[in-house]
Amino acid sequence: MKHAVVTPHLGASTKEAEDNCAIMAAHQLRSYLLDGNIENSVNFEPVDFGPLCTDLRLCIFHKNVPTMIGQITGLISNEGVNIDNMSDKSRGTVAYSLIDISGDFSDDAVKRLSAIEGVIRVRALRK
Repeated sequence: MKHAVVTPHLGASTKEAEDNCAIMAAHQLRSYLLDGNIENSVNFEPVDFGPLCTDLRLCIFHKNVPTMIGQITGLISNEGVNIDNMSDKSRGTVAYSLIDISGDFSDDAVKRLSAIEGVIRVRALRK
């Protein structure tokens, strides 16, 4: 039609859709804070191990550079603990590693992980 402007339907603008989005965002934020999982991030790929079921979960933001994973896993193995589950997802120059560990992993070892050149932040979530 002449003088008509055609736009797509914006179903997300309904009250129900806005409520559902708010609920989804709250669930995803809770999952990140309690379990280290990432969903629908602008900066990181999704990583979801579900609820924390091991003794410790390490959440490590780091630069996406060669030898980083080897340094991280080497330090963990030198502590004499087992890696039960691990995922490393990168986007561009940064990456996020989620590592589940069984066994005793000291706060000092967490500090040494944080001191590795290229590690941006380490969160240690304990059961």
